Amino acid sequence: GCLGSNTVIVHGIAIDGNGWRRGAGAGGGLVWCPASNEFLFGCTALVRELLDLDGPARGNVALGTDSRITGARDLLDELRAAYRLMPVSSVELLGMVTNKAAALLHQPRAGRIAAGLPADLVVIPPLAPDPADALLETTRANLRLVIVAGRPLVGDPDMAPVFTARRVTPRLIVVDAAPKLAESGLVRRIAGCPIAEPGLAVL
Repeated sequence: GCLGSNTVIVHGIAIDGNGWRRGAGAGGGLVWCPASNEFLFGCTALVRELLDLDGPARGNVALGTDSRITGARDLLDELRAAYRLMPVSSVELLGMVTNKAAALLHQPRAGRIAAGLPADLVVIPPLAPDPADALLETTRANLRLVIVAGRPLVGDPDMAPVFTARRVTPRLIVVDAAPKLAESGLVRRIAGCPIAEPGLAVL
């Protein structure tokens, strides 16, 4: 009686195929944290089996990072860990950090770009012909622009006109040796944090 359309299982490494059929059949899904699973347990969830279920039993999967202590550094690194550990396509992984994740969390206004929806998005460089493949090649140093609720938060220096257009005051930071502009309030929070982020410097 516990499984329902609001069931969100995190990790799920001990769940077998029958368990996934039951959970997905009830409308539930999985937050998959492959790097953390590999570090802690040497294995991960049967994600391919969940994705291959037929019809309405097919489960939604979102990609998570878990703790920085046990998981990947960020979601971009987690995408590469997932691709290495499980036979999943780049297109499936793109869904796990966009529309499939939004569906799992019952957030119909998230996970996609459309008129009238919140402008939460990243701009990535064309590191591969297909956008999903390019995402797998992207690191935080070569993210072109990060926008949350229509406000630019971090971007390459040549994205300065975007900050100006949105009346956002930027400051210069360095991310893994790459110069970036960052929204001044974000920079203040970074500078005031007692825990230093490796590879990140405020100028």
